[in-house]
Amino acid sequence: MALRLAADIGAHLAPLLFLASGCTRARDDAASRGAAPLPPVVRASGVTPPAPAEFVSFADTMHGVVVPDPLRWLEDTLAANTRAWVQSQSAYTDSVLARLRGGARIRAFVPSWDGR
Repeated sequence: MALRLAADIGAHLAPLLFLASGCTRARDDAASRGAAPLPPVVRASGVTPPAPAEFVSFADTMHGVVVPDPLRWLEDTLAANTRAWVQSQSAYTDSVLARLRGGARIRAFVPSWDGR
């Protein structure tokens, strides 16, 4: 019984081990360590994307390590600028998803699609 269990577990782990064997460690690029992260780029034809989030100069110091947090302002969910940013992102997302084939099936599958 234990041998069969081990075989079953091994069968499930084999694909993961195979994938992990192809992974390599990222090189240490000194130039990228201080660079600000770039926002993801999504394009849909005929849809105007909203303005990107504003990056602000904010950092916490944790255990002596300075940790930049340029999007900290988005954590204040009651702030007018955060609510406006979320609404613009939601409107953009809705307009992109509305163009998808099968959009009605997606809306039926996701109960909170229009409920926000």
